[in-house]
Amino acid sequence: MKQENDDLNLIAAELERKNLEKGQVIPLESVLRWMASPDVEVKGAVYALTSKEEQTRRIQPPLTLEVDTSFVLSYFAQCIVEDPPVGSMFADSRFSACSDLVNWFKELWGDTAVPRSVMSDIKDWIARQFVNGDTEIRRTLVQATLEHLFEDPTIRDFFSDWRSESSLEDAYRQAKEWSEGRVKR
Repeated sequence: MKQENDDLNLIAAELERKNLEKGQVIPLESVLRWMASPDVEVKGAVYALTSKEEQTRRIQPPLTLEVDTSFVLSYFAQCIVEDPPVGSMFADSRFSACSDLVNWFKELWGDTAVPRSVMSDIKDWIARQFVNGDTEIRRTLVQATLEHLFEDPTIRDFFSDWRSESSLEDAYRQAKEWSEGRVKR
């Protein structure tokens, strides 16, 4: 518990730094240690830190896309399962993690430097969360993630293989119908 509090304080101090100077680096070793924390609050603080370009530029050596992607998916998975309370200092609730997933996916989708294999890995991760999740997790993934991803027809097409997967076809259909305006909430 003490280590988590110490880590939270260190990360919060980095987040609050104003007037970022060139010499103010964050050692990658520290970021990797924070990322490995089992505490969802610590992971939420790391996510807040690594989601800001001005902060990620300070991490030396730089984070790789592979490490960042692995961390973000681990963090989102923990939020989806644990569903931290709204108003938590750093940790996202299930719903907000699923919403953040939409923004992150769309950002990566629009970046031509991101290999499509990374996008396929994320899509497969979403499928695993859906298949292994309970009813509430599945509902949230459809309503907070898939419906909004499917607003982009190219992303919807990217997920079209789900139509032939018995465990995913209903999620695909529901999200597609909502994104096409055939279902109102």
